[in-house]
Amino acid sequence: GRFYLGRVKGRQAIVSVALDSVPSGFVPTSPSAIELDLTAPPPMPIFFGFVAQAELRVRVFVAATMNGVFDETDAPLEGVRVSLAGGAAVRTDRAGWAYFRGISPGPHHVMLTLNDLAAGYVPASPLTQERTVGEAQAAAIEYPIRAERSIGGRVYLDTDRDGRFDGPAPDHQGVEGGPG
Repeated sequence: GRFYLGRVKGRQAIVSVALDSVPSGFVPTSPSAIELDLTAPPPMPIFFGFVAQAELRVRVFVAATMNGVFDETDAPLEGVRVSLAGGAAVRTDRAGWAYFRGISPGPHHVMLTLNDLAAGYVPASPLTQERTVGEAQAAAIEYPIRAERSIGGRVYLDTDRDGRFDGPAPDHQGVEGGPG
């Protein structure tokens, strides 16, 4: 991280860091350019500070195959709230992703908001999951959701042949209903 510019001529100089050369995941904590008056002794040494930031990505989706991994048969869920323990809450976007950017490296607990799921949608993983994010790294958590839908009805004796259930009638055990 040390640099040396050698002899500099003139009355003024601008010393800067080319931000496009900084590895991804690092952001400046100080100005990235300093203007120096070379007629006076420059401050020595010159410091440019950076800090590593981490990112946690959370995907919520309806899992068609229940293989635990998002694939082309699955459907992303938009608008589902996820939150960090003791921290921010965000909603998933159209692709089913929620992002926590600029978090500190280390372990993070993520919670899925059950009330944001439609009736019949059940998480196939725990509502709270933990993931450790490394310095200047990204980690992901996936929440596969199982769609549990049911259909119910009644088989009845339609004595007046009007196509409507008119109320209790003699019990007809042994009559089965099913798809098809």
